[in-house]
This record gives sequence, structure tokens and C-alpha cells, in this order.
Amino acid sequence: MKGATVAQARFAAEKTWRANRGKLFSFVPELLSLLRASGHRIHLLSGDPDFPVQEAAIDLGLSGGHGTVAEVADGRFTGRLLSAPGAAGGKLAFVRCLAEAAGFDAENSLAIGNSASDAEIFASVGKAVAFEPDAELRRLAAGRPWHVVDRRTILRVCARLTARAAAA
Repeated sequence: MKGATVAQARFAAEKTWRANRGKLFSFVPELLSLLRASGHRIHLLSGDPDFPVQEAAIDLGLSGGHGTVAEVADGRFTGRLLSAPGAAGGKLAFVRCLAEAAGFDAENSLAIGNSASDAEIFASVGKAVAFEPDAELRRLAAGRPWHVVDRRTILRVCARLTARAAAA
């Protein structure tokens, strides 16, 4: 992205999201409704570039979208990263900042992820759901109270987890 303008990046992000929105898993609308109904504020946190992540979050009606942020000077990207949630410690640092700013209770929070970089968040929340995890996250989930799900089981597991939270 070095040298690209912010306008170019935003245009590319909008175009990319529009082209890929139809590729969302069919369960996503129901999952988002379930989480909203149980009182969750939903944030999309990704190591992908920030603009496409924000496009997705806005379109899906999420509370926020947060991706890798690149430095801008004089309207152009410099090539330097300001924050990288996908880097080691990046997602956890962001979640801690969000918790402090928004005042959410980690013990009553639910995290869904699919890669080893999500393990740091899983260890800090009350409910963790590994969705079709990569091999490393699957290994890390073994022996922990993390739920390993796939596209057939995610709604059932999340419904059970959110029902427990509502009953508590």
C-alpha cells in the first residue's frame, strides 16, 4: 500500500467488500442476531487491512471493525504500520484497550476465532469458540474449555453459551 492514497484504499476496500459479501457463511446473519439478542456488542478484529474490515463491520451493523492500521502522511500511505492485530500480542492488546474504553466484562465476553493468533484472546474471555480452527489453534484448544465448532455446529454452541450467560 505504500504510496497509495487514502481515497484509493477506501475505494478498493468498498469494492472488495461488495465483491466478497456474498461469500459469507450462511449462518452469519443468524449468529449476529443471536449475539445481539443476548446483549453482546460485536466487534470484528482482524489482521487484515483496516479499511476492508471497517467496510464489513459497517455493512453488517457491528459495533466496530478493527484491522491493521497503516501510517498516512500527506494523504498517502507511508508503508509503516501503526497497529497490527495479527502480530503476536496485537489482538490481546487491542481487546484490553477496548475493554478499558468500553467497560466490558471479559468473563462474560465471547470470542470467536480460527487461528492461533486468536488464542491470546481466548485465554482472556469467559467463552471461547474456535471456528474451523487451524492446526495450531486446534492443538491449543485441546484440554482447555474452548469450544471447537464448524459451520454445522456454531449456531447450536453459541446459542447454548449465550443462554447460559442470560440465565446467570
